[in-house]
Amino acid sequence: MNKILRLVLPVGMICLLATAAHAGTDDLSLECDKSADFLAPVDSPDHFKYAPDREVQVLHLALDVTPDFHKRTIEGMATLEFKPLMKPVRTLKLDAVELNVRSVTATEKIQGYETSDDKLIITFAEPIPVDRTASVTIAYQAEPTLGLYFRTPEMGYKTGDTHLFSQGKRLRRGTGIPVSIRRTRNSPRK
Repeated sequence: MNKILRLVLPVGMICLLATAAHAGTDDLSLECDKSADFLAPVDSPDHFKYAPDREVQVLHLALDVTPDFHKRTIEGMATLEFKPLMKPVRTLKLDAVELNVRSVTATEKIQGYETSDDKLIITFAEPIPVDRTASVTIAYQAEPTLGLYFRTPEMGYKTGDTHLFSQGKRLRRGTGIPVSIRRTRNSPRK
């Protein structure tokens, strides 16, 4: 019993001293920073969000992009080859931030497509089976404001330093190209 008291008494004293020292400060909150997103209200921008499930495996993305440096716009053609992962796919949802989609064609019959400010949703006439590879080709135009940037003399840069570059932050994906970026831990990196 004496051995236990000799161990517990010093530990208890340290805890009491630490609590007393902390009590004199204004900051009495104890919180885990990692739980802040999880505990945030559902309608808050800080609420923890999960990535959407991947319905397709992107096998190949071919881009043909032509920049117009004077207008700071791009014309593009993107061909996305894919295969359904776990179940047949009837709709393909792509991130397409501020893209003006001119046409959509595919190796499978398309029932239709719709666009919004940040999405392109392609609906196929019949679900594409899991074992079948398909591709869609999207012709589009865009005047990117985030994620894809121009450097031109009209903007104050040196003559001869005219170029276009992308910023690959996750919040700016889908700007300038129609893509489906839904990675899982086991998805291949190429």
